[in-house]
Amino acid sequence: IELDVIPHIGEFTGDLVFSLALTSSGEVNMGGNDTVSVTIMDKDHPLSAILGSYTGSGDDAWGGGVYSWSNVVFEKDESDITKIWIVNVFSGYPSPLKVYGVVNEEKTEISVPVTQDVGTISGYTGRFAAATIPYSLLPDGEKLIFSIDGGTVALTQPYQVGIQAINPSTGVSAGWFERVTGLKYVKN
Repeated sequence: IELDVIPHIGEFTGDLVFSLALTSSGEVNMGGNDTVSVTIMDKDHPLSAILGSYTGSGDDAWGGGVYSWSNVVFEKDESDITKIWIVNVFSGYPSPLKVYGVVNEEKTEISVPVTQDVGTISGYTGRFAAATIPYSLLPDGEKLIFSIDGGTVALTQPYQVGIQAINPSTGVSAGWFERVTGLKYVKN
């Protein structure tokens, strides 16, 4: 089956998703493989310059050197063109930890709310959190501001940022899985 894709260069129309279903396969038994879903991705997404693969890094808040991980992905949100997802915001866990942020109109900053739950880690609820220096935990509703400069996305405030371990039974912090200062992401 051949399809002609008509480009709308410079115009964001959104991804086109459709399915193709075979109604007759002649003598071939297709089983349950009679339908395929097709997505034609719109390359003119307003955040396309930001989306993609990054390497994350930051200084260990406890003085243990530098953390660096290369599996960070900035993904678009399917329902909001100003929102992105930072997948593998920190690494080293069985499933990707992801948080969302909102990109400003000028596409120079990403605002990321703290206290986002990112999943279960070793029986604890992992929560994306931040603290001031000297240590004072930022309350729910506060936002971290990341500047966007070319291929670098960097935290603008001098905060310690990481994944806090929350006891699911009591809702009380049991410490941190990771905590860094100078958090930044560089596009690969």
